Amino acid sequence: MTIITLPAVINENHDLIVQLPADIPPGQVEVTIRTISPVEAAGNAERDRIREKLRAAGLLAIIPDFPETIEPITDEELEELGRLPPGAKSSEELIDEDRGLY
Repeated sequence: MTIITLPAVINENHDLIVQLPADIPPGQVEVTIRTISPVEAAGNAERDRIREKLRAAGLLAIIPDFPETIEPITDEELEELGRLPPGAKSSEELIDEDRGLY
């Protein structure tokens, strides 16, 4: 399943006007309508303008969708990842080395 968010307009006749990207295949879809306040719409326009400038400059990080096959780690795995190996310097020692003593 692919989820995309597109800008759309509902006109005075209550027609929904939306332009779909060419890579959307024909078939059934589910449509959810979320109204946008004028203040929120203005903020989105400014955000979109800035994002486009960043994208054009190659400075916008695009985070890809994660595959559905990825499973979250368990609490035990998370605890193991956060544990220092035996004999390792403590976090405080590493910070002191990096910053120096005050």
